Amino acid sequence: MFIRSAVLRKSAQELFSRKQLIYYLVATELKAGKAGTRLGMLWWLLDPIILMFIYWFVFSLLLDRGLDTYRPYPIFVLCGLLCWKQFASMLGRCSSILKGRETLIKSVPFPVVVLPFSVYLAGLLQFSMGYWVCYIGTLLFPSRYFSGDFLAALQTLPLMLFQSAIFFGMGMTVAVIGVIVRDLAQFLPYILRVGFYMSGILYSVELVRNFSINKLGSLWGELLFQLYMLNPAATLIDSYRKAIFYGEWVSSFVWIKLMIYSVLSIWLGSKIFYYFEKRIIKFL
Repeated sequence: MFIRSAVLRKSAQELFSRKQLIYYLVATELKAGKAGTRLGMLWWLLDPIILMFIYWFVFSLLLDRGLDTYRPYPIFVLCGLLCWKQFASMLGRCSSILKGRETLIKSVPFPVVVLPFSVYLAGLLQFSMGYWVCYIGTLLFPSRYFSGDFLAALQTLPLMLFQSAIFFGMGMTVAVIGVIVRDLAQFLPYILRVGFYMSGILYSVELVRNFSINKLGSLWGELLFQLYMLNPAATLIDSYRKAIFYGEWVSSFVWIKLMIYSVLSIWLGSKIFYYFEKRIIKFL
């Protein structure tokens, strides 16, 4: 326990001691890739919205796959797309962030952990703006199954905190692996594509539960479903939908699970990152 707390304390101290550097790096990340466009960072919001209408057109209108409990389907999909976009874009950027800052790492002494942290923080700011679009959409086009409890939407605040811890821990791990395994940045999109379809973005997790139980029976079907729900992205997306789309309260079991995921992700990510930190120069 002492070793674990020491690792976490070291991460916090190094991040706090480099506030100005983090501010600069976050500003750079927010501008990266959008500087040459007229709409700039608005594309971060437009991208999931455009995808939302594409999926709505294909699945709901063309294929007539949008179940009644998912309507309005565009808002249902947007609740998942925003969370997934932060996760996918952060991991994709972290996989090459250390290699991309090779000159900075070699020329200026600073805690390297601020690089994946700046990527994560920039993504969190963009994600927070995106959910305002989701809130407005829910108010304008509420689900017929919405409970009417708007206070449930406040659960998104602690959900964002747990999401932050889980994603940042993963980002630290991917950052150092991306230096050692040079092809990770090329291979990662395929892994994320599988994760996209396995995280309940286009469908509800209840569909997975019903399918598993119908195929395997109540005991083994429920066991398979619980294994599926070990995916932290699926748990987060389902929780956001409960809070925003249905106006329901997330169960205490889910909160405990998210807390465990957060602690494990930060601790494991810190251990892996600091283990390879002094060896990074050799691989760059």
